[in-house]
Amino acid sequence: MYCEYCGKEIPESSKFCRYCGNRLAMIREQTSETKRPSEIDGRIENGIPETVEYAGFWIRFGAYIVDLLGMVAGALIVGFSLGYLFGEKFIDALPNVFWNYSSLREASGRSRRPSRGPGKPRALALVIRRPFFLIPCGA
Repeated sequence: MYCEYCGKEIPESSKFCRYCGNRLAMIREQTSETKRPSEIDGRIENGIPETVEYAGFWIRFGAYIVDLLGMVAGALIVGFSLGYLFGEKFIDALPNVFWNYSSLREASGRSRRPSRGPGKPRALALVIRRPFFLIPCGA
């Protein structure tokens, strides 16, 4: 028997290919009409769109709202947890925490990379190529 995905010979009782790791749904002997892996790879590459379409203002605005709600929820959870644990000492140190985070984010270079927030792939299937707005940090 041969693997459908990589074309290598595998034992007849296998459920997974030991070479490529793919699950074997249908195992059949390779005949002259079976496609070679190179033909399959070419077909897969051609099925991927080369360009990303502009999603429009309202979808981008929706993605912005999803990000904003996620940040607010995270800030509330972390803020209340740390406030409960450390009390007023943490409240006095909070501006320094935000300034340090902003400084590290700017220094890492990740603030300028295209991002895909955790809510966007599931909710909107959207990739943001440039920031919706800019906030100066640490200036």
